[in-house]
Amino acid sequence: MISSYTEVGRAEQKPVDIRPALSVYEPAGWLAGLAHFISRRATLSAASVSLSLLLFVALTSAVIAQQPSYPLPFPQEPSRPQAAPSAQVLVPDQSGSISANSSWRGVNFPAGQSSIQYQLPSQSEIIADFGVPEERSTAVMRENEFGSYTIPMTSGVDFDIYEWQVLPSEIMYRAYLASQKESRLAAQLVNSTDHDMLWDGFAGGRFGLLRYGNRDPIYPQGMQVDIEGAGLVRLDVYNDVDVQSVDFRAGVPVSFVWGRHQARVGYYHLSSHTGDEFLLKNPTHQRLNYARDVLFLGYGYYLTPEFRMYGEMGWAFYSDVANEWEFQFGVDYSPRFPTGSRGVPFFGIHGHLREELDFGGGLSAQVGWAWKGERGSGIFRTGLHYYNGFSPQYSFFREHEQQIGIGIWYDF
Repeated sequence: MISSYTEVGRAEQKPVDIRPALSVYEPAGWLAGLAHFISRRATLSAASVSLSLLLFVALTSAVIAQQPSYPLPFPQEPSRPQAAPSAQVLVPDQSGSISANSSWRGVNFPAGQSSIQYQLPSQSEIIADFGVPEERSTAVMRENEFGSYTIPMTSGVDFDIYEWQVLPSEIMYRAYLASQKESRLAAQLVNSTDHDMLWDGFAGGRFGLLRYGNRDPIYPQGMQVDIEGAGLVRLDVYNDVDVQSVDFRAGVPVSFVWGRHQARVGYYHLSSHTGDEFLLKNPTHQRLNYARDVLFLGYGYYLTPEFRMYGEMGWAFYSDVANEWEFQFGVDYSPRFPTGSRGVPFFGIHGHLREELDFGGGLSAQVGWAWKGERGSGIFRTGLHYYNGFSPQYSFFREHEQQIGIGIWYDF
């Protein structure tokens, strides 16, 4: 049932029933009643729209008339002329005021004959009216014992302050480039003694957990705790790409860097496992449960920003098959600054001696081309690889190998 409506604006309000006009049997009545209803509603809507427009005009006039939070530089004008491209930048004098014949924020000030001076708004007032200006990237000039260098960095960062940092993006004490037992991402395709072709893969990495030090991305200084881990796998390419063995390594190194010097101490676990395919095809092979839990101490010294010499010793407080002591030493040359797309040359020479081999071991060397990106980037390398000594796969640690081949490496 359709309800009736009430006429508005009369002294006596009388309900008008429109139901007879809407009878389904009288179409003309439908139309007449509907037109009468709409005309009444239109009258009410026009009044509402007029009242809304009056309120909008009143509020807009009040907002326009409101003064800003600081004095205007001159009386308001119907339109403010824009400053020419060559207009001066507004600079306050010693009293904190500005003279005429200048411009600020695109507004021209009166001509030079005017003696009026205007007070500059404060920074908080400018931010209240115009918002916080966007930070711009800048190049920061730095200097240390190696010389001067620049860092493209967001302004406002103090590189000299030592502070706690969670998950720092840089590694302070980088991996030994030519070492065969570092946690990294790599693949080496080599021709080895008694094998036509071997594929040595490194699936792992090293990441910063906590640092107390500066924020310099080129020369980080201070103390840093890292975590590392990798699976070092050997595949026999010409023998169905069988897995010969896998060495697993995981550890927690703590690095210290000051000036040209760096040191690291920490713990790592290493265990070696012979591949199932190899054992099935070589049933007479004696499987070894080679394992080490090691405390280590290393030291490095940079002769130049890129050239490092180092040494490290490790003592196993638990070992199976292996003995306690090991020693590592070497030199490497790698980029410290971003290289761009061209890259730079690199090389590394590394020696590793172990007590279970009567302090024999192996010598490895790598040379090639390297690239380093911006802040937080590791070093990507490709080049030639050479190794001579006892096998770096500890399931075969008493077997002598001589390798030559190619490789790609990514050091964190």
